Amino acid sequence: MNPTTSTPPGASASLCMPDAMNVPGICRGALTQWPQLHAALARLATTDAAPMAAHQAGGPEQLQAALRLDPGYLTQPTPPADLYGHFVWLAVRVLKAARRFNLTLQHLPDLFSMAPGSSASERGGWVRQVLAGADGLLAEAQALTAQASAFGHPLHSAQASAQASQARWQPASVQSEPTPADNPGPALHAFSQAQARARSEQYQSERLQLSAANQTVAAAVGNMASAIETLATAWQAMVAQLQAIAAHPPAELGSLDYLRTNLALDQAVAQWGSFAGTLEQFVAGSLGSSRVIARTA
Repeated sequence: MNPTTSTPPGASASLCMPDAMNVPGICRGALTQWPQLHAALARLATTDAAPMAAHQAGGPEQLQAALRLDPGYLTQPTPPADLYGHFVWLAVRVLKAARRFNLTLQHLPDLFSMAPGSSASERGGWVRQVLAGADGLLAEAQALTAQASAFGHPLHSAQASAQASQARWQPASVQSEPTPADNPGPALHAFSQAQARARSEQYQSERLQLSAANQTVAAAVGNMASAIETLATAWQAMVAQLQAIAAHPPAELGSLDYLRTNLALDQAVAQWGSFAGTLEQFVAGSLGSSRVIARTA
């Protein structure tokens, strides 16, 4: 789902969300195939070529069990080891960041009313500190960029594993079981030609099913990787926007009219608020319960 309002044309240095910040919809798409992924992994578990184990993929039940043991499971600095848990862990951090952006920008005008006798340059220095100081919004965007990029490594590894497994089930690479014509001798008397054909067809059918299961795993992991790539790109764009804003002269940043007209302050507040609300719904759905939201975000 895209934000309710879009960035004004030419406002690359505005406080509005980047155009790439359409994460909630992509997040939902990244997890819709998870039940099929687990069914596919169960099918592949009968072979020695499964790209991952079910516990490595994770899922809502596994995450809920972890939260019952530790309600602060998703607030730990280290993400869960499974892909589903890691994804939701990151979504919780994006939710926290969206709330912070919304509240910070909403109360930015308070800086102006708190010091009525200050100069525009002084106020601009305060605004710059809030946006790009050591613990400002820029640091938040940089941290999320790094966290999203780091998650890309296990996802790409899982993709590579699924691709390697897929080669085993390709029809061109599948060798049929020996038939009487291939292996003359005592076996020739054990099978009729019809029985041999039936076994060969069953053999090929099983491998087609395994190939389809492996493709399901690859697609599910690929959707998640795409979501994470978009997430990293979006936050990197937000980093660039905040860096551009911080380079504005203090006298400009110290003007509330400038913030509202040139940097789209009010529009940005609405965007980040809507984004946070959509993310909260997504995280609640991913956890299977909205009651956990208060403990995690």
